[in-house]
Amino acid sequence: MTTSASATFYWDVTADAGSFAPVVLGDDISLDACSSRLHVANNPSGAGTSVCNLVNVSLFSVNWFAKNITTGAFSWLTGGLGSNQNPNLYSLPNGTAAANSQTTTATGSGTFFDSVGTYAIGVYVASTTTYTNFTESISNGGAPFNYTASFGGDFTSSLSSAFNSNGYLNNAAAWSSNFTISEPVTVPEPEAVFLLLSGFGMIAMRERRRRRKSMLQA
Repeated sequence: MTTSASATFYWDVTADAGSFAPVVLGDDISLDACSSRLHVANNPSGAGTSVCNLVNVSLFSVNWFAKNITTGAFSWLTGGLGSNQNPNLYSLPNGTAAANSQTTTATGSGTFFDSVGTYAIGVYVASTTTYTNFTESISNGGAPFNYTASFGGDFTSSLSSAFNSNGYLNNAAAWSSNFTISEPVTVPEPEAVFLLLSGFGMIAMRERRRRRKSMLQA
């Protein structure tokens, strides 16, 4: 079934950064924006599709950012905007959904996640076009169907607005819940374990000699 959009219906996007388990410093973090969605604004059924299933993926952008909750430091993980916490969102590169919807970021020396602490990661999802009709295969819980609509001109240039406003917006942002990064558990080298066992053996031998000497003197 193919349904044509009327002037009162437009595409809309929502963002979902997912959640993160505790991380060991030095391990990579998997970033997955597949819970972010394209849907039909004003549609009470919530009909839509994951950004990871888009046919017109080149029309969308996905970028990631992070905050060190312990220190307050902020950084964009993609998009090349550094520590600018509220840039003009039009300055972000377009068409990055294919590359950034599912990716990884490193932790450890030389990265934003260079120390133990509590962090949060956010995702920014946006259309890269307005007033352009295109068709996507969407679902309202049943069989997918093709729906043709367009984005309106409702695009906020502020990250803070992208967090707080939605329903008719072409861009949206969301934070994950907080998660921790901890120091790796140090495993002794085999040589160190051998020396440690040898030391325990010597202590045990001395203790047996001491007890034997005590028994002979008794």
